Amino acid sequence: REKRLWDQEHVNMQHMLWKYAPYRLRSANNATALRNTGAGLCAWDMTLFSRDRRNIEANLFGLRGNDTDVLEKMARTSPFARAGEMETWIFKPNDAAELNWQLRADPFALVCLDKDASLELRKATRPAHLEYLKDLKTVHQGGPLFKVGDEDAGPIGSLVLFSADSIEDAMRVRDEDPYAKAGLFKQTRLYPLVIMDVNGRNIQERRSLDDRDVVREVLEDCEIAEHWDYPEKQ
Repeated sequence: REKRLWDQEHVNMQHMLWKYAPYRLRSANNATALRNTGAGLCAWDMTLFSRDRRNIEANLFGLRGNDTDVLEKMARTSPFARAGEMETWIFKPNDAAELNWQLRADPFALVCLDKDASLELRKATRPAHLEYLKDLKTVHQGGPLFKVGDEDAGPIGSLVLFSADSIEDAMRVRDEDPYAKAGLFKQTRLYPLVIMDVNGRNIQERRSLDDRDVVREVLEDCEIAEHWDYPEKQ
């Protein structure tokens, strides 16, 4: 058990460095042009908990960039992916103002995967689904999920980040969604969440994060050093 806990802590630290290093290198190298040509960033990172909030169930993190191949490689070689199984999707959040509310004290993540051959049902139910989410006035981000490398096949699920007063209220949000009522989903997962730091500003272990050799090791292990012009400029 002690070894397993140490391994998890090691992976967590590697993940912390993996998501922080690009921000550091972008600042050190003034890498705006490099970012625009495809280098990716970890845009957000969330720890997902069991419904009683006693156990960590998973992590949910989003990568942002212009080059899908680079983002796919970042996901595939990330510390969590290399430590075990990880599901990867393309997420396209809806930018409507009514679906971009600030998260409150009790945020939740709802991950839903569609039944096979249900694209027409999704299309027919989408207007009611969008109106439902907008009327909630608690959705921080929401949008469809696509299979990596096969976006043309259409959405395969949905991701919704929202606030609720309790787990019971969050479950009602899930169950009252027109998509759910129409029987679109084969699987739904609802998690309380905590938003994690992605740029290293609030991380206590800052001395480890500022160790150039450690940063280089993580970037090389994850095969993304070349995308951020490492080593950084003096």
